[in-house]
Amino acid sequence: MYNWRYFLILEDFNEENSSINRRRIRDASNPMELPDLYFQTKYRLTKEVFMYVLCEINLREGLRSTYIPPILRLAATLEILAGGGYQWQTGGAHTAAMGHSTLSKIFRSTLSSMGETLCNQWISFEKNFQPCKEWFHEKYNFPGIVGAVDGTHLMLLRPIENEHIYFNRKGKHSINAMIICDHKLRIKAICPQYGGAAHDSFVWKASNERKVMERRYNNGDTSSWLLGR
Repeated sequence: MYNWRYFLILEDFNEENSSINRRRIRDASNPMELPDLYFQTKYRLTKEVFMYVLCEINLREGLRSTYIPPILRLAATLEILAGGGYQWQTGGAHTAAMGHSTLSKIFRSTLSSMGETLCNQWISFEKNFQPCKEWFHEKYNFPGIVGAVDGTHLMLLRPIENEHIYFNRKGKHSINAMIICDHKLRIKAICPQYGGAAHDSFVWKASNERKVMERRYNNGDTSSWLLGR
């Protein structure tokens, strides 16, 4: 006859041991010790850019012994973004071992910090169109181009609510994100507000960037254009 109390104690013991082991792995981990090429493949950033991002988003340190260091919080977040995988795959990695609930909180808070700092600093649609215009004119003799616009589908797990909004024409669930980049492929604007069922033209018509272009045109700027297909 099975003793259910034994299995409950064993489950608690295994969970406690797992938590302790994860903490030991984290304490001994340093992503910056990875080889440069492997590091860039894993996080899609060079070590110099990684440290720049880490300093800019300014993740607060903590006093608790179980607190995840900022460098590992950023590493875990970038690993999810770079690989497009699930959180359990990252949570078990040797560079960022942590529980699923912990990883979920870290992912959300780190993304929020990145959005509040880096996005506002680097993503600006109306900032200095002239270099892009000059590049397209010199290289392709195409005047007035201020950027290129297109939509890309960011795949999702099947949503629990409003599934039809995210069901795209390829039979999968996604967000239809409109992205505008300049001549150096730097993202100047992004609109990820609509599900995969939305057509590119709908996303463009509802975007703030369309309003910006219309306002410039109405104010006399008739020589600025976005390339799209």
